[in-house]
Amino acid sequence: MNQRRPNDDALVEWIRYVEEALRRPEFTIRPEFATDFEVLYGVILQSARYGIAFLRLREAGLHREGEALARAAMEHAITAHWVFFTEGGRDRFAVQINTDFRRYYKVMAEWLEDATLRQEVEEVSEYSGKGMPTFTQILSDFGGSFLRTAYKSLSLSVHPTHHTVLRYLEHTDAGVEVRIEARDANSFPALYLTAISSMLALSLVEFMIDPSRAEELLDEASERLRLPMFIHSELPEAKRRAI
Repeated sequence: MNQRRPNDDALVEWIRYVEEALRRPEFTIRPEFATDFEVLYGVILQSARYGIAFLRLREAGLHREGEALARAAMEHAITAHWVFFTEGGRDRFAVQINTDFRRYYKVMAEWLEDATLRQEVEEVSEYSGKGMPTFTQILSDFGGSFLRTAYKSLSLSVHPTHHTVLRYLEHTDAGVEVRIEARDANSFPALYLTAISSMLALSLVEFMIDPSRAEELLDEASERLRLPMFIHSELPEAKRRAI
C-alpha cells in the first residue's frame, strides 16, 4: 500500500463520493446476503451520512466538534463489518435491536401513561439469545491496536475529559488565559478516520453485491488513499463467518 500521507482534498472527495454512491435507489444484492443488507443498510448509510456531516462542521471551522461525528461514522461502519463477518453476528444484532426497541417504547408508554402503546409493545415478539458485545469488545475482536487507539483519541473530544479542559486554556507568564478556539487543532486524523469509515461502508455493500469483485472495484482508491477495504481478516478464525 502507498506509504505517502493521502491528500486532504482527495479524502474529502472520497467521503462525498461514498455517500452519493450509497444513496442509489436500487441495489442488486446476492440472494444469500439479502437479509444482511436489509438489516445493515441503514447502519452503513448512516456511517456515510455522518461523514458528510463531519465535512460540514470541518468546513465551518468546527474541527473538534466534528470529531464526535467522525467517531460515530467509525462506530457504525465497524459495527456493520462485525455483524456481517462474525458467525452469528446478524442474529446477535437482531436481538439487540429487538431489546432496544422494546425497552424504548416501554419507557415511553410509562412516561406518557399510554395503555394502548404499552399493549402494542407487549405484543411485539421478544427475541431470545445474546445481544451485541460492547464496541470496545468489537474493536478487540478485530485485533488491531490502531482502531482502539483511534477510537479512544476521538472519544477525548466527545466526553468532558482532560482534553476538553486543556484545549481551551493557555498557560503564560502572566497567568492562565482562556481560548475561544481549541488549542493545537489538527483535523487530519479525524478526516482520515472518517474516510476509512466511508471505505468500510462502501466495501461492505459492494461485497454483498458481488464478493468476487468488491476488492477489484475499490483497489485503486484503497491504494491511493491508504484506506483499508476490509478488516475481517483480523477476526479470530473461530469467530469468523464462513462465506
